[in-house]
Amino acid sequence: MPPPAYLRGLVEHTFVEYAGGPTEWRVVPDSSPHLMATVLDGGRLRAALVGARSRAAIIDRRERIATVGIRLLPGALAVIVKDSAREFLDCAVPLADAFPAGLLTHLEISADAPPSHIVAELLRLVRRAASAPAVPCASLAERATRERSHREIGLSPKRAMRIQRLHRALWAARPRTLSWATIAHSSGYADQAHLTRECRSLLGDTPVQWLARGSADLFKTATRPTD
Repeated sequence: MPPPAYLRGLVEHTFVEYAGGPTEWRVVPDSSPHLMATVLDGGRLRAALVGARSRAAIIDRRERIATVGIRLLPGALAVIVKDSAREFLDCAVPLADAFPAGLLTHLEISADAPPSHIVAELLRLVRRAASAPAVPCASLAERATRERSHREIGLSPKRAMRIQRLHRALWAARPRTLSWATIAHSSGYADQAHLTRECRSLLGDTPVQWLARGSADLFKTATRPTD
């Protein structure tokens, strides 16, 4: 779901995912952080700020009833948290540890709340943390120094660009109609062998293995990867 207009400089989209399907998520490397609230068996709720991912990860879904997510834009952590984005790299940090207590005082989320309410509360947290109705985030190309990239995204510029290119390739693979050679060329790889090496490095699978899992339809990625 698209974000409210006043948060389009910080939030790419929101989503709700219910129980069912595979028992595991295989999450791809990602330059975008997330705010996640997960409703678990037994009436439990787990809420966390998830940083950028430099490598693939396996997420166990067996206890999950529903997952509410706010996908933030790369660079958003520099606006909503005081610490460097690098501190959150490959981590899921409880909201109580990621934000000052004052920002969480009026946060009303619980396991029995409707997902739409949890989405609204997490968006309200983003707005309060940003201390402004909207804060534009410059693109990585505009902040192409290693120090600022680590601080604002949590990844080096090179790693972030490799991940962005991988997202383009996996997005192109979704229809399952193009050859891997065509996908490699259109996504910015030198050739199919280059794409295969990058998939092994970042995902732990070859492109064919990845597609065989059905993961091309399951991974959390940008709404539409950009060049």
